[in-house]
Amino acid sequence: ASSNSSLTPSARGVRLRGRNSSTSSGSSVSSSSSIGLLDSETLEADARRKWGQAEGLSREAAQQVLRSAHVVCATCAGAGDPILSDLHFNAVVIDEATQATEPATLIPLTQGAQCVVMAGDPAQLPPTILSRQAYRYELD
Repeated sequence: ASSNSSLTPSARGVRLRGRNSSTSSGSSVSSSSSIGLLDSETLEADARRKWGQAEGLSREAAQQVLRSAHVVCATCAGAGDPILSDLHFNAVVIDEATQATEPATLIPLTQGAQCVVMAGDPAQLPPTILSRQAYRYELD
């Protein structure tokens, strides 16, 4: 048995365009003269098409899981992911709120929040202060 016996017939027949390959009898066969052989561009196009199909199936599976979930956890920035754009959340809980900047906290609030809970212990983690004026007025 040859080492190619486990390959599918189409995989055994693949040759790179413009190169010569030897057959099992030792004679040289030009890939351009082999009818029905796949070239590298065809293989790449097929792989890209299949990758796109796989990504689409993965995206649809994730959306099904998210639509059926009672609770979705995300970072503030992650709440802006396009996969969540069609979902609406009645309640949003922002944990460690003292560590979040105001613009970051607005992202999950755009998902239809009717109730917002911002939790954080300033003794555990100090607030994130980016403003020099806030430091000047000792708001840290």
